[in-house]
Amino acid sequence: MVNPWIFLWWFSLVVSVIAFGYAVWKTSAGWMLVSLVTILPLAHYFSGANNWLQSLAALPLVHVGLAVCFWWKRYRRASVRQTRGDRWKSRKEN
Repeated sequence: MVNPWIFLWWFSLVVSVIAFGYAVWKTSAGWMLVSLVTILPLAHYFSGANNWLQSLAALPLVHVGLAVCFWWKRYRRASVRQTRGDRWKSRKEN
């Protein structure tokens, strides 16, 4: 018989790793947030450790940082496209 808590713990780890890999591959802030939410139970578990494993509790900070970077990259790219498009229209009209 499989302990359901252990199963959910491992399932959360697998989903988090897959979502993290996909988020990095696609540079997606949304998938990085999915990975963040699924890694939170693991970080909470390791925050109670009294050895070097306690540093794994800071792992969600990496996810938040990357999500902000991915969002900022997409936001800047969209604003640059919009600005370039406005310049192109004004050049075409002249």
